[in-house]
Amino acid sequence: MTKQLEVQLAELNAKLEQSAREIVELNSVKSRSQAEIAEHSRQIEEAESQINQLTKLKQNLGKQLEEAKASLEEESRLRAKFQTEARNFQVSETRFARSSPFQKRHSSPVHIYFPLTDISLQFLVRDVLQLPGFGCRRLFS
Repeated sequence: MTKQLEVQLAELNAKLEQSAREIVELNSVKSRSQAEIAEHSRQIEEAESQINQLTKLKQNLGKQLEEAKASLEEESRLRAKFQTEARNFQVSETRFARSSPFQKRHSSPVHIYFPLTDISLQFLVRDVLQLPGFGCRRLFS
């Protein structure tokens, strides 16, 4: 009977050692899994942060686009207005040049051309009207 107990004891010790090795291996797998979970959690947080940044950037770019569209519409409206005013000025200037004493002293009519791409056209017209001897101020008053 002692022999049987010794054999049983040896088998149980072997099983105990095997179980201890399995516990160590499972703890190692558990540690690796926890490290991977921590790494994946960090990557998810970084991705969420980037998503938030990109969302804010998208909103800012949308606002800038809307502002650019509004600015373009305003500039187009002003350009059309200044082109109309310039055409009216050229017509008035031609009528004035035909009847002015300046025309009688010089054989060719006075022609003034304005670049219509610049918003400063209104300031150019104002400056021309203030030149000495330019007598059509009454047309734009």
